[in-house]
Amino acid sequence: MSLTLANVKQFLRDRNGEDASTRFDRIAEDIANDAHKALHGAGKFEFDKRFGKVVLTGNYNTGTVSIAAGGTALTGSGTTFTSAFANRYIRLNGENELYLISAYVSPTALTLETYQGDTALSGVSYEIIMPRVAAPSRFRCMQEPGSDNLTYPNLKYKSAHEIKQLHRLQHTLGQPEYFGFENVESSSVPAKWMWVWPAPDDEEVFELPYYVWPDDMTTSNDVVEIPFEAEDTYKLFLEAYLARYQKDPNWVNHLAYAKEQAAETLGNTRSASRPRQTEAWYYGCDDDRMIQRDVVLAPGEPAYE
Repeated sequence: MSLTLANVKQFLRDRNGEDASTRFDRIAEDIANDAHKALHGAGKFEFDKRFGKVVLTGNYNTGTVSIAAGGTALTGSGTTFTSAFANRYIRLNGENELYLISAYVSPTALTLETYQGDTALSGVSYEIIMPRVAAPSRFRCMQEPGSDNLTYPNLKYKSAHEIKQLHRLQHTLGQPEYFGFENVESSSVPAKWMWVWPAPDDEEVFELPYYVWPDDMTTSNDVVEIPFEAEDTYKLFLEAYLARYQKDPNWVNHLAYAKEQAAETLGNTRSASRPRQTEAWYYGCDDDRMIQRDVVLAPGEPAYE
């Protein structure tokens, strides 16, 4: 039977000597989710592996555009802008500077970040590109993929800041050579944008093998996203965060112990066996190292052994 939020709340009530109450249920839910994220963040576990597809579309430059100096309203002539252009980037009049398209208005109008040019532009050429795309939902970090699972296995890692600088320095389109990730604000789990350089001139599809963050649990029947073998370790995280609620000054030590146990006991908790393959590129959760090693892949949703 799967471990559910209702089970976890009962465990916390028992540990804290509580009867069922709306007040403690809210606290128990927060503890359950904090502990859940902490367990998943304690290592790169096989049960967290997923594959997701991201699509970067090619450039668009039909017609001409006009904008006032220091303005945000871009007007097109002979253009067929669409709502899909929101959150893409635009170059104006052959410049290297990129401006974010913050909103779609109509087939002949877009809203941009403030145009930094000293003079107005009228009837000039432009280029809408897509150098970044939202990473899959709940994306945490890249795993170590086999080369046959990637469109471009030889992409090299750079930070998102470095990639943005490349776009500003070199007006280049073509087959992407570098990739990197940028954190974005999120009200629940962390989210990321995937940046590439150069931006593709035609549509590109990437298969991303990655580790996930768990969803927040909000209803009694929500399942804790861990295999049976991880449940005892999860209880250690629950006890650590319960100690924090109880204002136990040793709660940080309890949390450190839970993380150590997760790293020691869950490293070999794998999903269904897969053939060993050699990775082609790698971006770790905690560092920027490029490494070469054999890995075990688990495409799709994992099936636990």
